[in-house]
Amino acid sequence: MREKTYVVSTLLSVLVILSAVGMFNYWQDPAEIFSKEDHYQAFTEALADGDNIVVSGNYDERLFRKSMISTQRNNPEVVVFGSSRVMGIGVEAFDNKCRIMNLAVSGAGLQDDIALWWLYQKSEVSSKSKTIIIGLDPWVLNANSGDDRWKRLADSYEDALQDWGELEKTSIDFNKVNQLFSISYTRESYKKWRSARKSLNVCVDIDDIAAGDSLLLPDGSRIWSQKDNALDAKTEAHKYVSGKIYQIENYNELDENLKKQFELWIENIIKQGYRVVFFFPPYHPYVYDCLQENQKYAEVFAAQEFFTDFAKEHGIVVLGNYNPSEMGLEDKDFIDGMHLRRNSLTQWLMNNNAVMK
Repeated sequence: MREKTYVVSTLLSVLVILSAVGMFNYWQDPAEIFSKEDHYQAFTEALADGDNIVVSGNYDERLFRKSMISTQRNNPEVVVFGSSRVMGIGVEAFDNKCRIMNLAVSGAGLQDDIALWWLYQKSEVSSKSKTIIIGLDPWVLNANSGDDRWKRLADSYEDALQDWGELEKTSIDFNKVNQLFSISYTRESYKKWRSARKSLNVCVDIDDIAAGDSLLLPDGSRIWSQKDNALDAKTEAHKYVSGKIYQIENYNELDENLKKQFELWIENIIKQGYRVVFFFPPYHPYVYDCLQENQKYAEVFAAQEFFTDFAKEHGIVVLGNYNPSEMGLEDKDFIDGMHLRRNSLTQWLMNNNAVMK
């Protein structure tokens, strides 16, 4: 009888502790994974009004972009999709200062791109756009990339597939539930509770921005923090390839299902009368050499070849190259192993702007 009482009391204690941890993580939510897009509406409306947003911590970029689409009022002529490697594309990259909306999200997979495109082309401002720029990272065709952040936009992704005749079952995101009881997420919740600092704020004075903060501009593009820009690119590039390389490990083949979805997506954009531009974001010279020398990363180059061949077949403009030397770029043009400095990206695009007009 005592043993039974002990077991019951122990289970109840564990349940109480887990409930407390879960409630604390839900309350603090350091990465804002339990937020809805309306949580960001005040900030995306501020962007639409021409204000800058200071980024001081984690926030859900995907829901933020979803909110951006719904609050956009500036009728963008050019829309950018892709990962953080194209977040630096803003209005200053174009001679004619055309209206831009950058919808790139960190680590974007094909699912993210399709979902955000689906939301955008359903919006009221989509008819004003002329050009769609797509940053094509090699991992978008890697079924083993290991990044499932796209599930925050699963409904829109699956809506697109259903419309294109590619039916799939609704994805269930258990990751959010796991985070409620995660030790690492609890640590982050504790840090947030102690610091009580907001992840996003409307910028009042650019001179007051902390060294570790970055900026989101009204066009949705990002200015990296002073801390990021002060990094030694060569050192960061060596770190980048010292372990598992971001999203291209276990890249055994170009996934046939993702290839089909990619083709359907681009053909859908073209069918609606938009001009499509592919952009290959370059890797740091040292990283590129490492990729080229290791056969396990052969699919990186197979992906670029597939995208290039597809572009030729469909009359799509292609800019950039995973190989930085093909773009005339050097170590000084990079922040780390895979991100160009905004000024270098802007200058390169301006120099190749003839094909963008």
